[in-house]
Amino acid sequence: MCCGCVSVPCAPQQLLGDVNCDTGALTVSWNITSALSLQTYTTTASTGTGQRIPCNSNATQCTVGGVECGRSYMVSVQSVQGACHSLP
Repeated sequence: MCCGCVSVPCAPQQLLGDVNCDTGALTVSWNITSALSLQTYTTTASTGTGQRIPCNSNATQCTVGGVECGRSYMVSVQSVQGACHSLP
């Protein structure tokens, strides 16, 4: 979150993930409770070793490439409104 934000965007809810082992893609989708104008979303898949794979989207889903089947990832999504970020 940032200081000076008029309205901090709400965090995405109900994240779902679908991995395609053939293509190495993880598609993450989510629901939003309210959308502000010009709101975007930042999705990050992180490994236990600290590798971070980002994905940015204007829609309520994003596909992260370069994932490996059988490996664990922590996935977070933030709503972004200008310089203001929701909690993940």
